[in-house]
Amino acid sequence: MSIDILSNHIKSQRLPVEPLTRHTTRHDLESLVWVATYCVYRKVYQLLLNRAKDDPDRTTITKAFEAEFGKVKAAEILVRRDSMVFHPALSTLHQALGF
Repeated sequence: MSIDILSNHIKSQRLPVEPLTRHTTRHDLESLVWVATYCVYRKVYQLLLNRAKDDPDRTTITKAFEAEFGKVKAAEILVRRDSMVFHPALSTLHQALGF
């Protein structure tokens, strides 16, 4: 779910208002980026599970994966996505997509 749509969902739960954000193709593209990011993290996470528990790469990826994708409440997900948007590795992709 895109950050705009997720943010609007959180606001609409607090106040009974009309949706503030109209769903567009940009939101679909952003959702695709989040799914792709999840898939990459998940694949690396699974590959590193075979390593020793004290392996620094396994520890780093496990913590990152759980921090980024281990949330279930919409507000927590929004906070993590906002922090990821400004991550240097994703900034070029977001600029290219117009976020």
